[in-house]
Amino acid sequence: MTSTIRRGMVRALTTAAAVAGLASDAAAQARVPWLPGELASYEVRFGNLRVGQGSMKVVGIDTVRGRQAYRTEFRVKGGVAFYRVNSIMDSWIDTRTLSSLRHIQNFEQGGSDRERHWEIFPERATYQHKGEPEQPSVSQPLDDGSFIYFIRTVPLVTGQTYTFNRYFRPDRNPVTVRVLRR
Repeated sequence: MTSTIRRGMVRALTTAAAVAGLASDAAAQARVPWLPGELASYEVRFGNLRVGQGSMKVVGIDTVRGRQAYRTEFRVKGGVAFYRVNSIMDSWIDTRTLSSLRHIQNFEQGGSDRERHWEIFPERATYQHKGEPEQPSVSQPLDDGSFIYFIRTVPLVTGQTYTFNRYFRPDRNPVTVRVLRR
């Protein structure tokens, strides 16, 4: 499946509460091109067939283990008559370092449900899946959702390829990004 963000479908939504909350700790936060409330909606296609819809949203700022974190949410819903998908991925991204702190995936695919929950500890380069023993991670770890927001902070150049070793599960690195067009 591929997704397309159509022009005019991205809109930043801000409220007085979100702006006031950001202003109080703005000096300590990393500079980012998003605000709480930002929403991008898109359609999911399989070839020329429209099979669903999706969105990515900066839900707000939460606290995770005493650290302020952007909470982001990715949703995909759709499918075809014999195979349906409804998935939600939530990520908590440290507002100062932009490292992942928590990642939760809830998938309903083809009739089966699955939930994955990771706590990510960038300060000691480890992660933990559903209370299991901690596993080694990487420096400045990123999960699936936070990687997309991180890429938005990188000055990408059309035609260039970038390699990152920041995915929180080291055996899944490197992550390669090729910039095809603006």
